[in-house]
Amino acid sequence: MHRFVPAVVLAIACWGLLLTQRATAEGLQPSAHPINGEPQRCWNPGEDTYCLIGTTIVALQTGKTVLTLHPGGTVAQLVCDVGPNAAAACLYIDTRTEGSQQQTRTRVRLMQAFGHSIDGVLAEGFAEAGFEADALGIYSRPGHFARAWSVRQPSQPSHDYVADGMVVTEAALPSSSWGERLIEATSLRKQPPVEFFELQGALWVVGRDGRDLQVARFAPQLKWTKIAQDSMYDWRSIAAADGWVYVFFHDTVADTMNVATSNDGVTWKTIELDTKESGWQLDAAPVGYGVVATWYYLRTTYNKGLRTGFLRNGSLLQEANTVVRRDDRNAGFYPHLGVTRDGTTWVSWWDDVEHQTRVWAQLSSPLDLAEVPLRDLGNWNDRYKFWYLQVGGGGWYTLWHALDLRLQTKDTGGIKVGTAQRTLGDTLLLTGSFEARLWSTQLALGYAQSIVDSANRAAGGKLGNLLGSLRFDDLFLGHDIQVRGTFGHYVGFAKPGDNGDDDKRGRLKIDTDYWAAEALALNKWRIKYGVSYARYALPLTYHAFFAAPGSTSYAYAGSYFRDTQIDEVRLLIGYSKLDYAARYENHYSDFVIDADLVIGAGFLKFDKVRPMRGGASAYVVEGSAGLHIDLGWLWMSRVRALAGLGIYVRPLYRCDADALYGGDKPSDRGANDSKGSDSSLGASLISIRHGPWLDVGIVW
Repeated sequence: MHRFVPAVVLAIACWGLLLTQRATAEGLQPSAHPINGEPQRCWNPGEDTYCLIGTTIVALQTGKTVLTLHPGGTVAQLVCDVGPNAAAACLYIDTRTEGSQQQTRTRVRLMQAFGHSIDGVLAEGFAEAGFEADALGIYSRPGHFARAWSVRQPSQPSHDYVADGMVVTEAALPSSSWGERLIEATSLRKQPPVEFFELQGALWVVGRDGRDLQVARFAPQLKWTKIAQDSMYDWRSIAAADGWVYVFFHDTVADTMNVATSNDGVTWKTIELDTKESGWQLDAAPVGYGVVATWYYLRTTYNKGLRTGFLRNGSLLQEANTVVRRDDRNAGFYPHLGVTRDGTTWVSWWDDVEHQTRVWAQLSSPLDLAEVPLRDLGNWNDRYKFWYLQVGGGGWYTLWHALDLRLQTKDTGGIKVGTAQRTLGDTLLLTGSFEARLWSTQLALGYAQSIVDSANRAAGGKLGNLLGSLRFDDLFLGHDIQVRGTFGHYVGFAKPGDNGDDDKRGRLKIDTDYWAAEALALNKWRIKYGVSYARYALPLTYHAFFAAPGSTSYAYAGSYFRDTQIDEVRLLIGYSKLDYAARYENHYSDFVIDADLVIGAGFLKFDKVRPMRGGASAYVVEGSAGLHIDLGWLWMSRVRALAGLGIYVRPLYRCDADALYGGDKPSDRGANDSKGSDSSLGASLISIRHGPWLDVGIVW
């Protein structure tokens, strides 16, 4: 025993030495903040750099406010631009509730500031009447004042409008994919769907249609030219003084920072500016000789930060160089770049992403960015790590409360129908998760596809109608793929409520496997979305209603207690701090709050029910939704000497609140629909599962 103690102490000491690492912060040094607040977009028209903070545009050097919105209601969307001499303009969607009926008025509003404010309304309507609108883009320059917006009315196609000065044309504009809209929703800064630039005296429009970047010369009929494909996340268009236009973007297939360049708007070439895992967050600014761009990069978790590149006459002047590098924390998110006429250059970024710490660095010239002395590290961290692994497992000790919703007596003709009583034993569920990549191959993809296929079969093939594509790799191109699973067994019994068992089935035994599987795609922000599929069995109370021929109302036709197989197929969106930390951090130890939101349908199978009047049923589809919350602690640490191999421990308290909603009395049907008879059958269930959770795993 005495010999064993020193060995344990030595092992702990060795592990501590492995975890002891020298933290380095290299490159640009922060200076005083020129402005307060979090900038969402910055512009560089020449004399100063202007940034949008909330609903106010502020000059960096002078601190002067050049435009402040005064909306009559809530700003739902906002796109702005600033031209020379502080010619600021914003296009935005304003919503407000008004009138005795408290209707929501939606307006497309325009505000300009050319020494004085001009406020106008381009379109308006009521949301209750189906009116919808989007602010797409704006451009404020001498000789051109362009804006783009769209309007939708019920039962009509969307109408897109582009205007330059007093000339307004209706044309089909590029539109983001639903995946891109999800990414935009998770970002703190918003990319305008449409941008404008001038080339050879003409106004051009550029936008992203799905994942394709397209340009068109402003004319009564826009003719679009594709200049890049597979683009996602940030993009910027810059028309520089060298006569070239530069459209910077992230190629989600190659996972690289790129730029498309042209000097005539017709012929385009693409230049790859950096290697993998670069450029999904970026900014760019014109300079006297061309353009300078900055972007976030990640080689390994020990080599990440910001890089810059200079371009002139449509070509890269020199190899991109690193200006910010951190190995102790994630840094480089949300970069902004400002260059003024006298050469003053501002670079801003989140220097500590976890704590959202923004810093600013001021330089006397943009050329100083090329002089930042950051050389390669001279080891494996200089190369993009072509593998990634996150795998873990654990247990969840659950207490399950399964409750019915009570029918109102006014819907049952005065009959008081009680709720079922279910007693379920506490159970330990086994949990597991897996995410792995080797080069560009997502090793969890096959498992994810099988989960989606199983969910589609349980949904009777209807999942494809909802998602549009059942190929997981096509649906979530450019995402990391993760699968999660939960398995356990519950036993107990259920007793029907008063008047809730018309055919006298009586007390039923609960003896069911519970298993759930999730096929998830994670974007660069590590927001996850995908398909959740769960199967289990519980006795449910079904309520029947019947409408006789000629009757517009439904009458209560009894309640029935049935053992039911439940297949829940739902879409999921959520966030886990572990997913973020495993991708970007080397050490993490803090309190975490994670959440998943699921919504979809429950497919219920049971013995046939024959109401007193009406038909028979043994299959019902109900709406299903849930909120899953984790509260606890996450500890994670990597070892540099083991190429970043790390472990994590995650003790949590988890609560899953889910609902199957159905079984209420249907709304009255119209007179034209009442010629024949009709019946309705449904059940409801409020499910609350909670208890301590512990999982451990490795990240690499």
